[in-house]
Amino acid sequence: MARINKISEACSGLQGFFIFHSFGGGTGSGFTALLMERLSCEYAKKSKLEFAVYPSPT
Repeated sequence: MARINKISEACSGLQGFFIFHSFGGGTGSGFTALLMERLSCEYAKKSKLEFAVYPSPT
């Protein structure tokens, strides 16, 4: 969160966040949930758009 806070403080007009993550889970699968929770607490009034990328069946 320290890096996100530092980068967001450097922005003159932060409007929100885009978050891309894998829907399949795996290593770090709980990271996105924790990140979204922290962003919601610290940046409650900012937009947060979350995109899940599904693995291909082939």
